[in-house]
Amino acid sequence: MNELSLEKKASRDNLKELFAFVEEALIRLDAPEENRGKMMMALDEIVANVVNYAYPEGQPGTVCLRLCRKDSTITAEVVDQGKAFDPTKHPEPDITLPIEQRPIGGLGIHLTRKMMNSMKYDRSEGKNRLVITTSWEKPYE
Repeated sequence: MNELSLEKKASRDNLKELFAFVEEALIRLDAPEENRGKMMMALDEIVANVVNYAYPEGQPGTVCLRLCRKDSTITAEVVDQGKAFDPTKHPEPDITLPIEQRPIGGLGIHLTRKMMNSMKYDRSEGKNRLVITTSWEKPYE
């Protein structure tokens, strides 16, 4: 099993580096292109939410990203010490409503649920831990 991780201050100034890490890690873990794209979109949304909403204004904490591959599954873990927030309990948006009638927020969580094979949340020891996975069938060898 290969594993790569990065911990940075959860600030807008670090978003570019965090997103670059995700892209490079997925390439190094040899994830198929389709799965890389889905995982990158999901982690872009999750990390941006941590940076923008997890910590009180002017008191940013950290965000830790860990990606690993086992067989034909990539697992990504996002850990922060911000406010408790369980995206798995967030209600599904009503995407049948016209866009001007939809409340702001929640679409990124919805897309992550749809793109990933699994999404699990845990809050313990003052930390939010969100784990998402993407899988593909192993090619015949």
